[in-house]
Amino acid sequence: MIDRLKDPVFFIGFPRSGTTIIFETFVRHPAFGWLANYAEMWPSVISANILCRLLDNRLIRLRGHKKQYGSVRLGNRYFPQPVEAYAFWDHFTGINFSRDYLLGQTADNAARLRVRRALHNTILYQGKTRFATKLTGPGRIQYLLSIFPDARFVHVLRDGRAAVESLLRVEFWRDKGGMDAPFWVNGLEAGAIDDWNESGRDPVVLAAYQWKRIIETTRDEARGLSHEKYIEVKYEDFVASSPAVTSKLLSWAGLVVDAADMQVEMIGTGFSDMNRKYLEVFDSEQINALNQIMGPVLGQLGYSL
Repeated sequence: MIDRLKDPVFFIGFPRSGTTIIFETFVRHPAFGWLANYAEMWPSVISANILCRLLDNRLIRLRGHKKQYGSVRLGNRYFPQPVEAYAFWDHFTGINFSRDYLLGQTADNAARLRVRRALHNTILYQGKTRFATKLTGPGRIQYLLSIFPDARFVHVLRDGRAAVESLLRVEFWRDKGGMDAPFWVNGLEAGAIDDWNESGRDPVVLAAYQWKRIIETTRDEARGLSHEKYIEVKYEDFVASSPAVTSKLLSWAGLVVDAADMQVEMIGTGFSDMNRKYLEVFDSEQINALNQIMGPVLGQLGYSL
């Protein structure tokens, strides 16, 4: 019997750090099933995942995609495509999974069984043998390990100044309150909140502190995990050579890297490095604030000031 939840792969990282493009290129490998848009629209209707098998296979290629990858066809939102599916996670964990750092928390046995059963059936309906997904924001590593003890984590990193600049332009951040309050709860320290208030509640300062806290807590939670269980990948390296990074990740996940198995040309090609755009968008005071807040962590990650 195939254990479809053996060695699941979780792509984690701060939003706008390249998690989407790296994850979606990775799961072009035919072994992987993932949480689709149906898990967000109808989280309890697991059987809807049969549409992934019917619409996206070797004969029919009706896969949806985000607008950032180009124009979309009519009905795009109903074609199978990977999503973070926080409605699924909130529903089956029974907690505020989507908006909490979950530091020091683990899943109870009932939640563990609900999540594993739902994901096993999801991958079964999709006709796949491995599970991978993407979750941005706090890493939630220890909580996820309490459900999936053999989970693997890919932590996608990017220069935080570029990630913050990009984040402040996207709809979900503005529409869901990211400009006016911490986006995730039970994470930011009091000193960060005080500094944000003293800045006149500048959204740049707030986002910078959240980037810093997410990187720090995710790496703290990963401390002690072996290289086989946790790996860090930089978006800048992917932009420079997406095939090399993808092959490295597939090998790390224990899969034979066969170009013929990728089915379609990888989507992670032809992207420009936009890491210095923040210098054009933010004023000198904001740039100084970013460097002051993020500087030590950026240095640890190898980014220069």
